[in-house]
Amino acid sequence: MLLLVTGACAAPAQAKQVTLRLGAYSGLRERVSSFYEERVRLTLPDRGWVPIGYESRTWIDGRCHVDLFAQARAARDRGLERTHHVRRFTLPDRLSDHRVVYLVVDPDKHCAPGTAQPILRGAVLDGRRPACGAIGQTVLGNELVRVYDQGPWRKACARRSRHRTDLGFNPQSEVCYVDGCFIDHVQLVKGLVAYADESGGREGSSSSVVVVDALTGRTVLDQQAGRTCADTDYQAGPVESLVLRADGAVAWIVQDCSVYPPPTPYEVRTPAGVVAAGTDIVPASLQLAGDTITWAQGGVMKSAPF
Repeated sequence: MLLLVTGACAAPAQAKQVTLRLGAYSGLRERVSSFYEERVRLTLPDRGWVPIGYESRTWIDGRCHVDLFAQARAARDRGLERTHHVRRFTLPDRLSDHRVVYLVVDPDKHCAPGTAQPILRGAVLDGRRPACGAIGQTVLGNELVRVYDQGPWRKACARRSRHRTDLGFNPQSEVCYVDGCFIDHVQLVKGLVAYADESGGREGSSSSVVVVDALTGRTVLDQQAGRTCADTDYQAGPVESLVLRADGAVAWIVQDCSVYPPPTPYEVRTPAGVVAAGTDIVPASLQLAGDTITWAQGGVMKSAPF
């Protein structure tokens, strides 16, 4: 789980200040979440230079190169502690899945002995997080939660704790190009966020309905949105409309497995199963009225208990 870093600049007291941004990565360095709001701040001697980097930064002082990066992990890693020059911090966000933060300072063979220790000793964890409304473009919001887009990510922020939950990539992102992966049809009721998680490409597809408690980051529901199409790696989808009730109950309309020739078949579903099916269902017509869902089918409005 590796992190990205931001700018370096000269500062008083003959020092360079470098700020490392935190984000969670898998063991293969594959991005699995967006950046955290917390930072690790370093003080370097005021010599050499720190070029702009992507997943790490390097302090270059003559022939000496020192790699600087951070790692956010779910638990303490004694192997990392034995094999690297590290300093360990703990994120103040008790709801985070990756609270253990490692600062790694890795000098190469051309550096003098003891190069890493002063940098590690002077490092500090800045655990401050901006208010939920400070960054990004709002998608939905209420008094408890704000859902917003920041870069390619769609996120939910609990206003009181300022805890962020990554929901997935927003529909405008091109992260999975030429295939597609995004979340859509986001619904917010009190502290609950529901959405459709879609992935589709040349070798397969998936479509899921997810409900998250944004106040804690806990996943309440993660269920395949439709059936698996016969003898393929493709699933029915995408979800065309979705409704959420305050107790976490959800219903949705999903495009069924493709048939030829058209028209396209659709299903009205809840977590319990199929409520209605047919090529005459209007895909965007699903609505919630108390304990009843309604949709348009065959030119009339139909309903079912929720």
